[in-house]
Amino acid sequence: SGSFKGRGAFHKLLASGPLPKSGVVAASGGNHGAAVAYAARTLGVPAEIFVPTIAPAAKVDRLRSYGATVHQIGAVYGVARAASEARATSHRLIQDQGIASVALLFSNLLAEAIEHPQRTLELAAGESSQRCIQRILR
Repeated sequence: SGSFKGRGAFHKLLASGPLPKSGVVAASGGNHGAAVAYAARTLGVPAEIFVPTIAPAAKVDRLRSYGATVHQIGAVYGVARAASEARATSHRLIQDQGIASVALLFSNLLAEAIEHPQRTLELAAGESSQRCIQRILR
């Protein structure tokens, strides 16, 4: 990956037990994302890396060269990190209960709310969706 972060990424992924088929999720402004993407590709699982929209094109291109799906979200790292955490939660919920659409919708809404706190976001949700969102927020 071109950095010393690779050793840590491999260790974390290998020590986590069986990797989910849905892959791994990380937020990064640079070398950490490249290391995770490289390790995931080597271990045969997909990687989704969340970076801020201000990430240099060269870093985004490097992430993609390792096969990662890159999500450019938010003008600052904190927004990209929050979106990655919501996405990782949706991955766990999908594995646990098969509730992909609600979890993905909520992760996108959460990222929007963090990036634009002055806006009011409203979501009409039935009882099952509300339970899903409550579980995501725990």
